[in-house]
Amino acid sequence: MLKNFLLVLLVTFILIQTASAQIVKFEMTPQTLLPNNIADCKLTFTAQQTTYVSGITIFHPTEIQVTPSSISGVGWLSVGQSYEFPFTIKAKESGIYTLTIYINTLNGTIKQSLTIRVVNRMPDVVLDKTILTLNEANTIHFTITSPVNVENVVVIPLFNANPKIIYVQDGKGSFKFEPKKPQPLKFKICFYNGRNYHEVIRTINVSYIQSKGVLINVTSKYPVTLIGDVVPVNVEVANLREDTIYSVNVTVLNGISSKNYIKIPTIKPEESAKANFDLCFRNSGIKNVEIEVSYEDEFNNLYREKKSLLLKC
Repeated sequence: MLKNFLLVLLVTFILIQTASAQIVKFEMTPQTLLPNNIADCKLTFTAQQTTYVSGITIFHPTEIQVTPSSISGVGWLSVGQSYEFPFTIKAKESGIYTLTIYINTLNGTIKQSLTIRVVNRMPDVVLDKTILTLNEANTIHFTITSPVNVENVVVIPLFNANPKIIYVQDGKGSFKFEPKKPQPLKFKICFYNGRNYHEVIRTINVSYIQSKGVLINVTSKYPVTLIGDVVPVNVEVANLREDTIYSVNVTVLNGISSKNYIKIPTIKPEESAKANFDLCFRNSGIKNVEIEVSYEDEFNNLYREKKSLLLKC
């Protein structure tokens, strides 16, 4: 009797060793799920010796739907031969769940445990700056953060931004925005988690400061002149904005001059440009010389500013 018991124990040990020697590989896409997402899974069983596989069964909690959850009559597998069992998992709500897979073979039963992670947190937009300047073209870079793997991410700013649709590359993107009034920034994030499509709206509260604008300085070395004399008038345009201004026109609105306007293509931030005019007056009196400076920003918005200079003739 003792001999029979030892024989049974030995056979059981051999079966466990033989079964555990088989190779089981598990693949799941995506690896982390959102609620109501579907994951595509594949179980690959590779025989290390010739064996018969009678069936595969997956036990799962009620919060997880597995389709199909079992298969029977897989058949004979020779040494090194593999069998692939595809199935899908659908998560109903967030949590951490365990699937238990049993592979029944002629040499014993193989037990494999799998952990499924389901999170209820959607991707976010993180801006590189949250203090914007009113009436200027603000260049803003952002990063997409996510607890799950996201693909084909598209960000749509729900305000007047350029571009209006941003195709995110390597989790990063950028846009330009010229705010006219303080407002929170809203974004729609469109993405795939595996084959699951999602959209989420994110709102970011930002702060605003006033633009320093453009400084115009009009001067002359000769505030008092004679009739018929040439009076040099110097105009300096300083760009105190944080963006570049374009098509800068400096125009003399009154007074006789060989040239009434000077065009400056661009003035970069914190830079200045100069324009010089030679004026001449044919009668005496106090002359109020008016200089107008017009320019455009990156969004083709036109701005005009005037500056006066008093000369005595």
